Parts: sequence; C-alpha cells; structure tokens
Amino acid sequence: MTTARIAVFIESTERGQMKLRLCLSLSLMLYIVMPMFAQSDTKYEGSAGYSFLREEFSTNRHGWVLSFTEKVGNRVGIEAEVGGNYRKATFLGSQNDFVHSILAGPQFKLRNDAKLVPWGHALVGITLDNVARPLFVATPSGGSSIVPIRATNVRFGFQPGGGIDYWLSPRFGIRLGADYRRAVGNFNDRDFFRLQSGIVVRFD
Repeated sequence: MTTARIAVFIESTERGQMKLRLCLSLSLMLYIVMPMFAQSDTKYEGSAGYSFLREEFSTNRHGWVLSFTEKVGNRVGIEAEVGGNYRKATFLGSQNDFVHSILAGPQFKLRNDAKLVPWGHALVGITLDNVARPLFVATPSGGSSIVPIRATNVRFGFQPGGGIDYWLSPRFGIRLGADYRRAVGNFNDRDFFRLQSGIVVRFD
C-alpha cells in the first residue's frame, strides 16, 4: 500500500469516527431533551384520601381531601382541590366545628415516567371555618346564661406543599403529601399544617 493510499485510508477512518461521535452526541441530546416535550397518554389525574389538619394552638382536625389535575405539559398541570376537616369541641356539650377549603393552582412534577414521582404545588383560594362561640343572654330573673352561637369566617388561603405518588400500575397509585396553609382575613390570620394520604388515578 502506497503512502497516498495509507493517508486516504486514515483520513476516511477519522471521518467515520467523527460521524459516529456526532451521531452518538445527537442521540444523547434527543434522549435528554425529548421527554421534556413529550406528552403522556393520560391527560387527567384525580386523587381522594384522608386529611389531617393541625392549626396553631394545638387544634387537630380530621377529614378528607379531593383533587383534580389537568396536565398542560408532561411535568406541569393545573390542579383544583377541595377539602374538609372536622372536630368536636367541648363547649356547653359537644359542639362540631369544621374548616373547608376550595383551592387551585399549578402543580409540578420532577418526572412523570417512573413508579415514584415527586410533585409540588402552590394553591390559592378560600377557606371557611365554622366554630361555636359563647353568647351571654339575659334571663328574666335579671341574671345571664351562656348559649353557643355559630360563626362562619371566610379567609383567603395560600397553600404551598408537595409529596410523592407511588404508581402500582400505569393508572393507579398511592399518594402521600404535606402542606403549609396560611389563611388571611377577618383581622385574624391563621396558620395550618396538613398531611394527606390516599389514592391517585390517571384517566383520559
């Protein structure tokens, strides 16, 4: 083999290696980038479960939470959530009080193609609490007595939080989450901490 042929052979080999490296680089870039734009087969998610709500001053309530999410991207969705938490207060017998919430906002996921999926959300909306308060009423004898009255307060709610979904199948999983809630209004702002556990489903 002459020197010229050897040079041509080496040059063609180097070009082949460069093309191979370029193809591998492009393939790696597509592998990383495409999942960010790809859409999953299901567009909606719904969840239902148990909710534990702890208010400041050590007030605990138990209840439920429901949420619905429409995906607008593979890792982003718009979530709507409603919930209710209840307790029995010892005041002139047993009085029920509750906190209801209606919230909505964006939901984010780190990934959407694994069994264990971390997520976060930032929700805003309204909260309603209904509690019994004492009222002093005058009696015909000139004294007074205490009777309970119901008072409902409506506040603006801000609730950031997050959790994990563990998918037992492509469409059914278990959800765990925790949130901080700030309720603002009526010259009496309140802070809450909430835990939730339940099921989550995907559907078209």
